[in-house]
Amino acid sequence: MICDATSALFAPVARGVEAVASRAGYQVLLVHAPDPAAEREALAVLAAHPVEGVIIMAVSTRQKALYLAEAGELPIAVINRYGVAARFTRILWDDRAGARLAVDHLFGLGHTRIGFIGGPDAGPAARLSAIRRLEGFRAAHRVSGIPLAERAIVSGDYSVEAGVSGAERLCRLARRPTAIVASNDTMAMGALRGILDSDLRCPEDVAVVGIGDPPFMAFAHPPLTTVALPVEEAGARAAECILEQVEDPDERPRTEVLPCRLVVRASCRAASLPSDRMVPRAGRSL
Repeated sequence: MICDATSALFAPVARGVEAVASRAGYQVLLVHAPDPAAEREALAVLAAHPVEGVIIMAVSTRQKALYLAEAGELPIAVINRYGVAARFTRILWDDRAGARLAVDHLFGLGHTRIGFIGGPDAGPAARLSAIRRLEGFRAAHRVSGIPLAERAIVSGDYSVEAGVSGAERLCRLARRPTAIVASNDTMAMGALRGILDSDLRCPEDVAVVGIGDPPFMAFAHPPLTTVALPVEEAGARAAECILEQVEDPDERPRTEVLPCRLVVRASCRAASLPSDRMVPRAGRSL
């Protein structure tokens, strides 16, 4: 069960689930449930039919989903959903640690002025991933002792357009960043365009790191350095855990945290201080 069929993250999850299920002789039914009400309704329908288990991946901050208990003894696994009770299998990755990987890589290249294009972290559209990645960005600065400029944090909505506008805003700062971390790869792609539209170059003037790593990131121009989330592995592990519970009803649910990993490509290089030649067309702003 997924909440956004258009997200680049959900296809690898489904691929991981399908690979494990097909080897075991099972078919996978994909259900789109865009909000908690639809999720609850879909779960009730699935529980009333002969399915062996349910895997849920959602992005809302409404994480507890107490209605999961209404499924009775049906095995349930949730992916990257921290608020769910331990009576359900939870396959997680650490978004905070992923963001810290991105920042620490840039620190290692000598960047000390790093901008951040965040995802939706407030209001009804807020996503837990966006909140945790911003926390990781802040934590990396706090641990390193490198000052964090609040004006170098801009908000986005995980879209390409938000990446373009966010990068343009950052490039107009009087003390513009020499690197940008985008909270997802879609915005990182937009950031590449925003840098170019600001008469700057990536990575010579501004380095970029994203988070996610869907397959097309290697074909960006320049190829995008990113933090790869273990989404396909998470789908596979969720399916394996469901099958273990199907085969042995006494098998206890588990919680597993899968590591993120840094994928270094051409969108980053060692820091160089901005020069007057690098002032964007639109001029500087405070």
